[in-house]
Amino acid sequence: MLRLFLIIFIILFSVVASFGQLKKAKDYINKENYVDALTILLNQYKRSPENTEVALLITDCYLNTNIDKKLALQYIEKVYIANNYSDADVIFNYALALTYHLRYEEAKEYFIKYKNKNKGSKSDILDMAIRNCDKAIQLIKKPLNVSFHNMGPKVNSQYPDYYPFVSKNDSVLYFTSRRTGNLGGSKEFDGYYPADIFHYQIHNTFSSKAKNIGRMLNTTGDDQVVGLSNDGGTLFIYFDVVDYYGDIYMAHNRAGKFTRNFKLGDAINSSSLETSASMSTDGNTLLFSSDRPGGKGKLDLYISRKLPDGAWGTAQNLGDMINTVENEDFPQLSEDGETLYFSSKGHPGMGGADIFISKWNADLNVWSKPVNIGFPLNTPDDNMTISFSNNEEFAYVSGHRNDSYGFQDIYQIEFHNNISNKSVIVFANYDGTFDDSIEMIVSDEQNNIIGIYHPNIKGRLIVILEIGKYNIKVEQDNQIVYDDFLTVTAYQLKQGTVFKTLSLK
Repeated sequence: MLRLFLIIFIILFSVVASFGQLKKAKDYINKENYVDALTILLNQYKRSPENTEVALLITDCYLNTNIDKKLALQYIEKVYIANNYSDADVIFNYALALTYHLRYEEAKEYFIKYKNKNKGSKSDILDMAIRNCDKAIQLIKKPLNVSFHNMGPKVNSQYPDYYPFVSKNDSVLYFTSRRTGNLGGSKEFDGYYPADIFHYQIHNTFSSKAKNIGRMLNTTGDDQVVGLSNDGGTLFIYFDVVDYYGDIYMAHNRAGKFTRNFKLGDAINSSSLETSASMSTDGNTLLFSSDRPGGKGKLDLYISRKLPDGAWGTAQNLGDMINTVENEDFPQLSEDGETLYFSSKGHPGMGGADIFISKWNADLNVWSKPVNIGFPLNTPDDNMTISFSNNEEFAYVSGHRNDSYGFQDIYQIEFHNNISNKSVIVFANYDGTFDDSIEMIVSDEQNNIIGIYHPNIKGRLIVILEIGKYNIKVEQDNQIVYDDFLTVTAYQLKQGTVFKTLSLK
């Protein structure tokens, strides 16, 4: 009898303990602490692999962390196939998990199945998810010729390492990390350690590892580098602490040491959220992101120009060509100021935030239609930043890959066809004299003008194009000197830069 009582007691104790752990995991999830919830749930799953609730919660955790989202599929697939779940949100998460394995054709089928149910909590983003499947299928068919090099243990940790920014001479790398030993100390409510800014001397053989940039810039809260000037002398910093929340600050490098940060003016920072910034080479133009009233949606990109007294002028929204109803963030200007790189969740992409490229047209005072930078630079995950070295043969990004140490890692990207093939760049080389009156008008098959372009200092006209047929018209001194069609093929995309010499009349 006593033995039976002990067995019953142990069983009841195990059930109560298991219930208590499951409740604790759910409490973590409600607080968006998916990291600690996942640890508990994985232990629960080992004991009860048949528990569908635990499997679905594990799926939710993987899809909401930056560990390895591909791991979500094995848990939700087992549940979905075995039980033929009809719950709409389960169907959506199953489709989402498929995208992280690049199984977009299947994912699209399940997103449509979700749509046909006409219910569920994801209906507002469903059309975008389906559209992104179509775009991702296209991008995967024309991958960029790039390679990824993990920056190794001198830079990366088993914790999130992200937002890399490199000086143009490729000597110093700045990034954000949420590793142990940061100034904030213990974990925050979301299960991560507070973020600090780190720096690393890339080509210094005596540099043992990345170092915390120190108390001059870091606080006990979350401190993130969100931009770097082209000369590497100015850092843009975002603080997620009570006294500094939601604004962008600057810090200048003086003789190898950064000055104490100072807040940008009221034209830039507002009562709303400002999250990232980029400055032109001459220091007179600032691009930044903000969710202030009057925008196109959530975070939008804005531009401000420096006034004669040194203050920043009234910020202007970059408009519908760049901004969408979703987030646009992390603007990065090229050194010549003619190319804008930014992150967007609103333009067609791989599923999360993707990096896009737009060209500046000085005559029309507009940015060109953004072009997705391509796969595998963009992935199903959120791709927020890209930072180029001066020769544009290398760039730095963050993300989780098969050789990552834990969460996101910092990677160096090597472009094997030259960085100019961000999607496709057509160089139009002219035989003859160049002058400022030459301009190229590029239109699509519906005769919609894509952009108007002028020669750069090397006498080349540069246009970013995707697969399609285009009308190329060149004017010189207001006279048409070239008018013909150009077809860009998938083969040309794979070859990288397309060179075409145009014979002028």
